[in-house]
Amino acid sequence: MNELGAAEFMFEVEERTVDLKELPLQQTLGQRSDSDPGHKVILRPDTGEIIAVVRKSYRLIPNEDLIMQFYTELRDRQIPAFLDYSHSYVTNRQMRLQITIPELTFEDGDSEITLCIFLHNSYDGSEKVRIVFGATRIICTNGMVLTESLTEYSFKHQAGVNIEAIVSRAISSVFDEWPIVEDKVKLLAMTPFEVETYERVEKLMGKDWVTYLRSRKPETMWGAYNELTGYISGQLLKEDRAIHQRRVSAVFDL
Repeated sequence: MNELGAAEFMFEVEERTVDLKELPLQQTLGQRSDSDPGHKVILRPDTGEIIAVVRKSYRLIPNEDLIMQFYTELRDRQIPAFLDYSHSYVTNRQMRLQITIPELTFEDGDSEITLCIFLHNSYDGSEKVRIVFGATRIICTNGMVLTESLTEYSFKHQAGVNIEAIVSRAISSVFDEWPIVEDKVKLLAMTPFEVETYERVEKLMGKDWVTYLRSRKPETMWGAYNELTGYISGQLLKEDRAIHQRRVSAVFDL
């Protein structure tokens, strides 16, 4: 897998049963209880660092297992794909890994729009495992997510989850649904900017985003969409982009 450039996402993790009273309070994330044995520790054995203290019912799903399952499915289907760092990031606690599929593209008049898949995972219970579909405008690596158009798949860190089946279903669905995105983009590109959009932006994103969008004076709905996603891609930290990309998706029903 190292040749794909994903080694830093796939550091080894282990879970160990531990009595919380044996740990310093700051390492128990506020969950210390001398009488509660129902927790375990997630740690990095290479550094000895404690990543999180979670309940014993928490199922550890290593980043490596999720990534390898996705690449195996794409390889078996002979679908070209590569790890894209433009919107990927990883910390000990969370990851967001972007996989780009270059064979699924269309033109918006200015650039190619290429399908991307975002894999989300966490070791501290901060979010579920999620498979989110999006796209990148090649000319400027302007990223977007398409939660209104393409089905998102997510599951909790718990026993009984069939990761292989979920990944297979996700990949099948995106190939079926991708033409919907192209049709929506064409419609947005032909639709003059509607001032009512400012109300949706304020409701879903906040007043500062309205101020920014007004300063850009978009002529079409697609132009407005690209102004917002372009700012997110160019000005925000990678770990802050996902939530704002989701909000823009909701604003434009894309």
